[in-house]
Amino acid sequence: MLNHLLYFFTGYHINLNTKLQQQHIAAGDLLQGEVWIRNLTNKEILLKNICIELATLYQHTANFQVDKEKYTIFTAELREKLVLSPSATCQMPFEFTVPFFMPILPATAMVNTKISIPPLQVYEDNDEVIISPHPTIKAIFDVFWQLGFKHSPLSGYIERHATQPLQIFFLKPIKEPYLGKFKDIEIFFDTDFEQTTVFMTINKMTKGLSGMEREEENDNKIQFSLKHQENITTELLSYYLDAIFKLLK
Repeated sequence: MLNHLLYFFTGYHINLNTKLQQQHIAAGDLLQGEVWIRNLTNKEILLKNICIELATLYQHTANFQVDKEKYTIFTAELREKLVLSPSATCQMPFEFTVPFFMPILPATAMVNTKISIPPLQVYEDNDEVIISPHPTIKAIFDVFWQLGFKHSPLSGYIERHATQPLQIFFLKPIKEPYLGKFKDIEIFFDTDFEQTTVFMTINKMTKGLSGMEREEENDNKIQFSLKHQENITTELLSYYLDAIFKLLK
C-alpha cells in the first residue's frame, strides 16, 4: 500500500527484494545473497544510499512491559547511487561474515536492505535469518543439558554495549547431581577464529541457620578457553566441567 501511495504522489515505484542463500547460518560463517531492484515505471529513477544491515531484535523489559528492541550490528553500503532505467532490473550480490558475537535465539536476526529515492522516499526490505551458535558453543550447551541444566526464563538476555552486544545465558539445574547445589549459572562467550573463551558465574546454594536454602552472597567466577581445532567431544567437555563443579563444592 505504501509503495502505491508513493507512486501516486511522485510517479516513482520500485520493487525491492533481498534474496538470502541461507535462512539458517552459524555465527562466524559467510552469509551470501542478492539484492534485486526493479523499476516498475516508465521513468528513469535515481537511487541513493543502497545499503544492507545486519540487526538483531530482542526482548527487553521496560516499565514492566516486554517489548522488542532493535540493535544494529553493522551497516554496509552496496552502492552510493544508481540510475535505474525504465522497467530495468538490477542485481547486486553481497556477502559478509556473521560476527561471532551475533546474538542467537531467542533473539531474532534481521537482514535489512534500504534504498533512498530523493527527496523523501525510503524503501526497505526485511528478511529474518536464524543464527545458530558456533559449534563449540553448541557443544557446551549440549553438555549442560546432559548435566541436568536448562535455560531459565531470562536466558539469552542482551546487554547493550558501545561496540557490540553481550548475550548472557542463565542455566539452572533441574535434576541431580546439581539440583539444590546451584541456584543458576550465568554464562557468556567470547569467540574468535581460534577459540571460545567461556565466562561463568556460578551462584551456589547454601543452608542457613534455619535450614532453609539461600543463595550464597559470594559468586564463583570461572573462565576457561577451548580451542576449536581440538574437535572437543561432549564426553571430554562434560568431564572437564564436572571437575570444575566438584572443586567448587
